[in-house]
Amino acid sequence: MTKPLSLLIADDDKDDRDLFESILRREAPDANVTAVADGIEVIDYLKNCPELYLPDALILDYNMPLMNGAQVLDAICSDPKYYGVAKFMLSTSSQPEYKDSCIKKGAIEYFVKANSIEGTAMIANEIISYCRQTIAKR
Repeated sequence: MTKPLSLLIADDDKDDRDLFESILRREAPDANVTAVADGIEVIDYLKNCPELYLPDALILDYNMPLMNGAQVLDAICSDPKYYGVAKFMLSTSSQPEYKDSCIKKGAIEYFVKANSIEGTAMIANEIISYCRQTIAKR
């Protein structure tokens, strides 16, 4: 039996977090989806997660208090334990320097948050599809 898809989303905006989480659950009903409010919670979750149960993907809001998404990337991307975890960024900002920085730090993609449920679902499906393709290759 294969491990179900596991996704961890971090966003300090409760409405954005709840919306993305519900869309992920709708689009991938077999997935385990966990949501946290900031980068510190991401680090705590990962540190306490056995390697076998690490999420397949992190979906990080760029602008979070305490520890933003780019700082999370800084904290985890040099640790081989997290190499197999796909990292995606979400942000309201379309600043090219944010995107470039996050990609250089290890993010697979930097998405600007959509202004519609349909647009958010497209982003969610892109992440789900990437994870499923990656898992199938293992």
